Amino acid sequence: MNKNNLIAGFFRYHREKLNYSQRGLINDSSPVKESSLCDFENGKRMLNEEQLVYLFRQIGFDYFDVLNSYDFSNEYNHIITEILNGNINNAEALYLECVNKDVYNTLGTLLFSLIAYLLGILTNFNKIELNDCILKLRNHLDDDHVAILNICEAKMLINNGKFNEAIILYNNSLSLTFDNNLRSWIFLMLGNTYSKNGDYYNAQKHIENALSIYSQNLNFRKMIQANLSIGTICMLTNSIENAETSYMKAYKASLDLNDSNKIITKCFHCLCWLYFKTNQYEKVKDMLNNKPQDLIFNKNTYFVIAWANYKLGNVDKTVKYCREAKEKYPDYEYACIVYEYIERAVLGKKSGQDTLLKKAITMEDYEHNKEIDELFTLELIDIYERRKNYEKAYKYTRKLLNR
Repeated sequence: MNKNNLIAGFFRYHREKLNYSQRGLINDSSPVKESSLCDFENGKRMLNEEQLVYLFRQIGFDYFDVLNSYDFSNEYNHIITEILNGNINNAEALYLECVNKDVYNTLGTLLFSLIAYLLGILTNFNKIELNDCILKLRNHLDDDHVAILNICEAKMLINNGKFNEAIILYNNSLSLTFDNNLRSWIFLMLGNTYSKNGDYYNAQKHIENALSIYSQNLNFRKMIQANLSIGTICMLTNSIENAETSYMKAYKASLDLNDSNKIITKCFHCLCWLYFKTNQYEKVKDMLNNKPQDLIFNKNTYFVIAWANYKLGNVDKTVKYCREAKEKYPDYEYACIVYEYIERAVLGKKSGQDTLLKKAITMEDYEHNKEIDELFTLELIDIYERRKNYEKAYKYTRKLLNR
């Protein structure tokens, strides 16, 4: 960050914080004109030393103290590096450490505000107090920082379902920066946004661009993330073999990382879901037999393992995991219905199976799992076909096709 931009941004931030107008700081004897002050605050020109000394005195600061004050740039670079490498928790910890030390409360105001804005969005505002300084002082940012601000705004647009607008901002960010680490991150997010928008060709192309940079830099965590994204796109385009290849690359790489429990779990889930959707339960059996010790047991994991054992006919293991899940999530109605069905199905208790399935796929729930809905709809179709109730089987077949 250009220090002149930091100085101008610092001045404007504190002037507005004090609710002083530009005109109120200027009189006939002032060494600076209002038009020059306006240009200075908007990052269009730098003032001379006499003018700066005068202006800073007007808002209660010594210009030379400000000039030599803390600019936060080292901390900024460290935090951004952690974010680009996918270590969001580390980045958040570094940010909170800076908050506790109060190191940002001088020239670092602008950069600190950018970090706060970015981290706030990435962590859903977890423990991050947003400072709108960055939104007011956009003109003082260098191109790399404008690119990051665009990323923040794109993510907000995505949260509101405005994918086309987000894509425009991401592409603008690419045009602003030549930093390969930042570009790889933008490529990855841009690819995922194209995917959400149904443009799978551009989605895969941009994620492969990100993967190429991650591979050159041996950034294994981000390589895994990119491979998972490519695998998901291949699933959406019914390129099953390519999806399995990408997911397997990610899974094998995750097993070699330290402290990668969450990554291993996500890769394990992706592969198992692929095998569920393609009825490759022998491959699921191999996954279960070689299940990593670092696997995190959450709602998805319990379902994956319970469902796999049910389909493989492992009664005792199915019942074990269903009951563990129901004990762990007793207040989560959707999960209780799901595991009740699986347990009854594996034990051969046919009465009430269709009722449980219909309740699961129709209930309103903020964590409703569309993939489970698909599997359960197929189960329901199978039940009605075995009962020769072809009218109901057809009804749910059409529902599945129209998803």
